Amino acid sequence: MQKSAANIESNPVSDPDIKIHPQEGNLWKVRISFPTADSSENEMLTRMRTAKRMISEQYGTPIEILELREILDKSQNDGGLAVDIAIGRMDVGQGRPEIHLQHTESPSGLVFEDMIALVDIYYLDESDQKITVDRVMTELVAKEVDLNMVNIEEVQKAVDKVHLYKNSIEGLEVAHGELPDQGHDAKLEYAFFCELDEAPNIAEYRSGRKVRKKNVLAEKTPPEDGKSPGRNVRGEVIPPLKGLDFQLIAGEGTRSLSGGTTIIAERSGLAVMRRSMRRAKTPAGIKFVTSKIEVCVKQLITLDGEDIGDLVLDDSIEIKGTLKEGASISTSGEVLVSGDIKSGSRVNAGADITIYGKVDGAQIFSDSSVFTTAGAKDASITAGADVNVHGLLENSNVSGRKIKLDHVKGSRVEAGYKVIIKQSSDSDAGGRTTIKLGREELYERQLEANREVAEEMTNHLDHIQRLFGQEIMTQLGSSNTRTLLFEFLRNLRSRGVVNISNDLIQSYIKLLEAVKPIKGVITEIAEVISDLELRADEEKTRKPIAVIAEKVMNPVVVTINDKTTVVGHSKNGSAVTLSPDGNICTYSLAAPSTSKGINSFKKPPEDTKINKKKRNNSK
Repeated sequence: MQKSAANIESNPVSDPDIKIHPQEGNLWKVRISFPTADSSENEMLTRMRTAKRMISEQYGTPIEILELREILDKSQNDGGLAVDIAIGRMDVGQGRPEIHLQHTESPSGLVFEDMIALVDIYYLDESDQKITVDRVMTELVAKEVDLNMVNIEEVQKAVDKVHLYKNSIEGLEVAHGELPDQGHDAKLEYAFFCELDEAPNIAEYRSGRKVRKKNVLAEKTPPEDGKSPGRNVRGEVIPPLKGLDFQLIAGEGTRSLSGGTTIIAERSGLAVMRRSMRRAKTPAGIKFVTSKIEVCVKQLITLDGEDIGDLVLDDSIEIKGTLKEGASISTSGEVLVSGDIKSGSRVNAGADITIYGKVDGAQIFSDSSVFTTAGAKDASITAGADVNVHGLLENSNVSGRKIKLDHVKGSRVEAGYKVIIKQSSDSDAGGRTTIKLGREELYERQLEANREVAEEMTNHLDHIQRLFGQEIMTQLGSSNTRTLLFEFLRNLRSRGVVNISNDLIQSYIKLLEAVKPIKGVITEIAEVISDLELRADEEKTRKPIAVIAEKVMNPVVVTINDKTTVVGHSKNGSAVTLSPDGNICTYSLAAPSTSKGINSFKKPPEDTKINKKKRNNSK
């Protein structure tokens, strides 16, 4: 190891002609004595080289990095000439060769570890030895880099260069892995709009979803697996990547053809697409991907809004004109309203609700999305997915996953992760607009409610099983219910239970017949809970943001999770979000928004795309 000159005692080294005195900072003072006859320039160079060798041997410093700093003094004495010089250690690159392994990102965004080997090469190693190619190779082997993948010629060039200039080279790429061949994910071309953002406007969204019998609705391109494997710099083989697949299901009103890759309409109505998600482990980490796509055609029932009182049905419904005051609609399908919705009305749908008039004092609920074209006043709008309101929203409550609004006055807006508003102000009565982002509490309430129902159904099922026994419960579905009942009654009589009334027998029948629906409910609730958990996890990965794009006319209260701020008056709008450290922050928008509006065109999801030609032919 190198000896520090600062820690060596300053006793001069005995030599007839050369005396060395170590100084601070890797510096040595050297006195060289010359007889008068031997003071030529060549002799002085020879003596200087000798002095360097003495320093190298005694203080463990490579002679190649010792240099003459300056001539301090020359003096005559009785024996001849004395010359004092300073020799110092050069500041050169030094250190152990460091190997760094880096990842590579594929064009599709997948990350592969240990795909690049970089090396830092210094002139001297940690032991003051000149670096060699063998030493670099030793460090690469210690890092488990496959030498067959190392560009040895580049290593040799780098070592030669640091030897020549006595410096260092950092981050030299000496090995690069090979990416595996990436497969192609399954794709779906569909001939109708499944989301409002895919259509130029609401009118085209509505008309673009009406289909006729035998129309081709969707065509699936199966996934393709990659063919060639890859390899990282450790020499480990990376299998070719498989394309992600999803299950295409022909739902009600449709039929599948071509081995399940094509879906056609079996009746006229509204085309509907339902997408289920799942967690998938990919080289890029855990992602949410499409697991199942179901295409349905819902029957569309057309009614006059003035004729509706209290309506409950499973089909989609188109309401002509205005929905009168106090009317109530509940359906698992969609609802289309061509006019206004009057005060006291209530619309509850399992799918989208589209309203072409104004919502005035009504309650709107959808498990999917809600779209209106003429604003809302004194209304309550709740959606499981998105809410999109054109016109003025005044003194109303709005809740959804993502919300887009035009002009908001004195309303309460609650969104999962995004709110986009053009203008905001207080109501005429002075009510302030408030915005809340983050629906973790809502998801928790929904999850808890569904878990309670699942537990209740499971307890019912356990009770029935304890009554009839495991053997009979196992046979349910494969045997006739009455046959199993007779077997149960024989078992009761064999145990001495003789007096069994007809009412009790009917109760037993109802219990046995309830088993299948109860199991169905438990299965459905399990799917709902899984979907809620996925949606909650997915929203946690999204950065919450509230944007008032054009003008803030009165202060707006914005709450994100448990943090609140007040957005003041702004001519150009403001945006509120969370900083990387979790604090709420507000940004002023530099200029008025130049967006195309809240119905501007957006590309379809990655796993699907619109085929415009097919869509037009389907009409």
